[in-house]
Amino acid sequence: MTSREFQVLIAGIKSNWNVEFTAEKMDFWGEFFKPLDYGIAQIALKYLIETEKYMITIAHIKEAYQHVQQKQANTIDAIAIVNKAISDFGRYRHKEAMEYIEKQDPATYQIVKAMGFQNFCNGETNFIRPEFEKLHKIVHQEIKNNQMLSTDTRVLIADLRGTMDAKRYALTTGDDCY
Repeated sequence: MTSREFQVLIAGIKSNWNVEFTAEKMDFWGEFFKPLDYGIAQIALKYLIETEKYMITIAHIKEAYQHVQQKQANTIDAIAIVNKAISDFGRYRHKEAMEYIEKQDPATYQIVKAMGFQNFCNGETNFIRPEFEKLHKIVHQEIKNNQMLSTDTRVLIADLRGTMDAKRYALTTGDDCY
């Protein structure tokens, strides 16, 4: 989101809830709005203007944004996406099938990548489906929670994960240079 788009949204907040934003408050809110898509944020703010009587928080906006953004595919839809990819691309055009799945639903892509596209192609869905359903719910919740975080927080978590991976590697290999 550009700073101009951010200012338009803040103007809507100011006029609807009759509040003032100091420069510090603008900077603080701006950090949370920066990674958001303007069109989705605008729809979310319109929804909040219609439903909230009292001044909203950043959490309200992020929650409404997420609600608008995610049309979470349920498990049946996710399996239909995988089956369509198998039907359209077959087992030998694995790369194109995975690209198709990723475009349709990033959560389904992550699960299929982890479980192996070939396992789905082999027709073992009776064995795979229960695990797929469980992972689908977990991954969607993780994506939902991750979207609620600011960019800085996500970067910090990624850095911590990298540090922990380096330490884990050092412990398993005996290499103490991390």
